Amino acid sequence: MEQLIPLVSRLHRILAWTGESGLELPAIAVVGAQSVGKSSVLEALVGRPFLPKGTGIVTQRPLILQVCELGGAKQNVQLMYDADAVEHGEFAHKRGVIFEDFNKIMAEIKSETERLLGNTKNVSPVPIFLKIVSPRVVDLTLIDLPGITKVPVGDQTHDIEHQIREMIMERISSPSCIILALTAANTDIATSDSLQMAREVDPHGLRTIGVITKCDMVEDGFNAVDVLQGRVYKLRRGYVGVVCKDKSAAPDATHSTAEEDAFFTNHPIYGPIAKRCGIRHLSLMLNEMLTFHIKQMFPCIKSKLLAVMHEREMELLSYGFGSSDLSASPGGCLLHFFTAFSQTFRDIIHGKRSSRQHSTQLFGGARINYIFNDSYLKTLKAFSPLSGLSDIEIRTAIRNSTGPASALFVPEIAFENLVKKQIRLLETPSLQCVDQVYEELLNILESCEIPELNRFMNMRMRMLVVIKELLRQCVEPTKDMIRNLIKIELAYINTNHPDFLKGNAMEKACNAQSKQQSAGRRSNASTSSGYSSYSSNQYDYHGDRYDDRLGVASRESKKDSSAKHVDNAGDEEPRPLWLPNIPKAVSLGTEPSEREVIEAELIKTLIESYFSIVRKNIADAVPKCIMHFMVNKTTDSIQQELISHLYKQELYEELTAESKHIIQRREQCLESLKSLRQCVADLNELLDFRIES
Repeated sequence: MEQLIPLVSRLHRILAWTGESGLELPAIAVVGAQSVGKSSVLEALVGRPFLPKGTGIVTQRPLILQVCELGGAKQNVQLMYDADAVEHGEFAHKRGVIFEDFNKIMAEIKSETERLLGNTKNVSPVPIFLKIVSPRVVDLTLIDLPGITKVPVGDQTHDIEHQIREMIMERISSPSCIILALTAANTDIATSDSLQMAREVDPHGLRTIGVITKCDMVEDGFNAVDVLQGRVYKLRRGYVGVVCKDKSAAPDATHSTAEEDAFFTNHPIYGPIAKRCGIRHLSLMLNEMLTFHIKQMFPCIKSKLLAVMHEREMELLSYGFGSSDLSASPGGCLLHFFTAFSQTFRDIIHGKRSSRQHSTQLFGGARINYIFNDSYLKTLKAFSPLSGLSDIEIRTAIRNSTGPASALFVPEIAFENLVKKQIRLLETPSLQCVDQVYEELLNILESCEIPELNRFMNMRMRMLVVIKELLRQCVEPTKDMIRNLIKIELAYINTNHPDFLKGNAMEKACNAQSKQQSAGRRSNASTSSGYSSYSSNQYDYHGDRYDDRLGVASRESKKDSSAKHVDNAGDEEPRPLWLPNIPKAVSLGTEPSEREVIEAELIKTLIESYFSIVRKNIADAVPKCIMHFMVNKTTDSIQQELISHLYKQELYEELTAESKHIIQRREQCLESLKSLRQCVADLNELLDFRIES
């Protein structure tokens, strides 16, 4: 099963290149405090120095390190390098660039870190992907994390400890992550931050390996042996002791490993446990543990890989197969899209398709229904039949409709004039309803998504232009029909309608009519002796003169008038009566008579009853007009309009031209699918091998 780990490393590489990061694969996270020797351990596992050095915090971004044995398993698995390749490194952010000089790898890590963080000492969770191929290593996948710190220094943010802790916990919380917890031999194991964090996510120690560094820096070695043998703090996977090499020493990995083995073998204290110490033993232990985890995660890895591959296949399907699927019949391709688009538009309106983005909101035809019932109908129902009509206006209309004679009954012409005025008020909201449905149809049009049409943006844009023009042409005929509905209601006031004065309205009108007749008889009785009331109040002008400007007679004071009457009693002559001038604007007084009040109430009853009939008719007819003249006409005519305007041979090339973005994405999908299919084939082969074994 040695080929398992190279395959996982290859999966990591493929996912990094294709932009996928959701597939969790077994990895080994190196956790420890600053200056605990993490860099020395990693470089010892790789066999070459490649990590930046310095004081304080040096690792500022997670480093996903994949080390592959050169020549070990490449016969079984297709690796990402040639057979004649030499020891080298390669970064995911620089595809195809081979780094054979490890000093340049070190410089590139530093440069990529500064590219994101600048010259600050802050940290970022964005990882750097690095693959190192070497004959000196076993196949491992490691994650180097920033060293645990307590106090922010320099320009570091005040929550640097929290950031690093969150970054580490995010990586080691995954059940598939193997934790490499580093602790210096010359420190108290009880204060180890790495072991404390590992215990939080792995309380049973199933995936934690303790690494005791700097074993050569303890004077007697007894304390380190106690820790390595689990007497101080027990770990199920145990501990491995290592010697951190001198940074000033030559970078000879073979020599360093041999020296380390000799140190533990010949040491009087570490000698009995020398086989469980050293970088060589740590590498083999990590490889064995990683293989075990991969076996446990294999079904999940394959399931997620198949899911990613399915997504790529569906994406590729939406991009089509390039010019090959159009060369045979471009006209047939156009007809296919015309039919598909018109059917999608029709299905959205009729509720056969739902919105994926707004699962809790109304969509498509349901929004048109909302306009009809929750907006338009409720607005009409809330409108008062007497809105805008004052009592003075009603009384004036009654008086104007009687002509020179006083009517015994309420004149019908007054009722018709007033109710027509109210009926005309229904036109504006009805026309607004047309505009709202038109805007909603435009929104539905924009929401029509056909995945395979995304590759032909010219065709989609031209189709939208044609359909929008069709919609625009339907607006005026719809409005004209609604205006005609209002005119029809105004043309004939049908007082014989079965719902007119129905129920309480009839009783109310009869009572008002009886009161009006009674008031009329009393009014006639009070004026049967002539115009005495008028003479005594307004037209009793016996003064000496009449003021034409004011329209009233100017009288003298009672005293002067009496004196003249006495003095001129003998020769008094009759004086003429003068009428006041009629003003240009004549209006009724503010205090109505009993008869006028009753007549106004009767007119109100008639208006309310008849307006309710008309409102019901309009509320029922307007949505039907909109559906027939605009919605249904559009859905029924889309395909024919598209054919008549766009199905032309001279437009084939323009309409079927693909954008550069689509061509590029198709090539990327094909490349990704090729790699993913190869990975699936390798997985199937390994699964069969595991079952047979």
